[in-house]
Amino acid sequence: MTEPVQRIVKVLARGPQTIRSLGFETGGPGTLEVAPITSRLTSLETLSLGAWPLRFEGALSASLRHLIINLREPVSGLGEARFPGLEKLALELPFRRLEVPPALLGGEVAASLKSLTLSGALWPQQLGELSASALLRGLSELTIWAGAETGWYAALLESIDSFAHLDRISLLADRHHPEWVEAVKTALPQANIRGPQLRL
Repeated sequence: MTEPVQRIVKVLARGPQTIRSLGFETGGPGTLEVAPITSRLTSLETLSLGAWPLRFEGALSASLRHLIINLREPVSGLGEARFPGLEKLALELPFRRLEVPPALLGGEVAASLKSLTLSGALWPQQLGELSASALLRGLSELTIWAGAETGWYAALLESIDSFAHLDRISLLADRHHPEWVEAVKTALPQANIRGPQLRL
């Protein structure tokens, strides 16, 4: 962690333990260490991590409920983090192939996760891994805001039955690929998802 951020976290931790939300939206030099934040801020419920290189090794929080991560900068140790009460996770994916940590897909990082939002560049392989994962089976809501240029729409159609248990699925329709939009419009009702939404 860079020294100015480290000092900020220490000052916050010395105050009343009522900090519920914290965001690091702009990047800086060095790497942001998540473990000291979660260990010192024991009432933290929402954590938003913007364009920083991130280290999750050793991160543990029983209070965290909502986590937002921008994965465009290097991230390490996400699969080693443990957030047992986490209910909402939002991942901003970079336009490069990025392996989703197996521990996250297996539900080990966030056993109580109910809502997942994926934005940025989603790849077919990532969606295929999600469709076969324990993580998906525990979700009630999935939001995908990603363009179609990577071809993830095709992977969704191939595995649409895996998403039928969801209470809600919300997709961003890519107007530059109307053929996929029409295919998804047809497939969603057939999957018997209770709240499908295709946002234009």
